[in-house]
Amino acid sequence: MDNREDRIRRRAHELWQAAGSPRGDGAEFWLQAEAEIAQTDPVLEEDAPDAAARREIEREKPESVMKVEGRNKRSP
Repeated sequence: MDNREDRIRRRAHELWQAAGSPRGDGAEFWLQAEAEIAQTDPVLEEDAPDAAARREIEREKPESVMKVEGRNKRSP
């Protein structure tokens, strides 16, 4: 079975290609892919590798995250 990071990596690559393969570190594609994967698999442990990125998104764009039953979920 694929792990979460592999799914995020593949989705980020798809997003990067769809955007025309722009130069740069691709952090925005990783964060977008991570948010999409979180919607299909929303349970995150606070010490999971992607939890820090999720907290960064919440800090930078709090309007894009809504609280759902004590968990965070990206709004549509």
